[in-house]
Amino acid sequence: MTDTNGLLWWARVWIDENGLQRTVICNCETGEVTDEWHPVEED
Repeated sequence: MTDTNGLLWWARVWIDENGLQRTVICNCETGEVTDEWHPVEED
């Protein structure tokens, strides 16, 4: 496993070229990665 300097988890969120929000969440203890896609809601 990669050294994460004590992190429990990390996440990255961005909007892709099609206007979808992509969220990637990694649990540093288990190595489990969750990859979610959602349409961007405009308020």
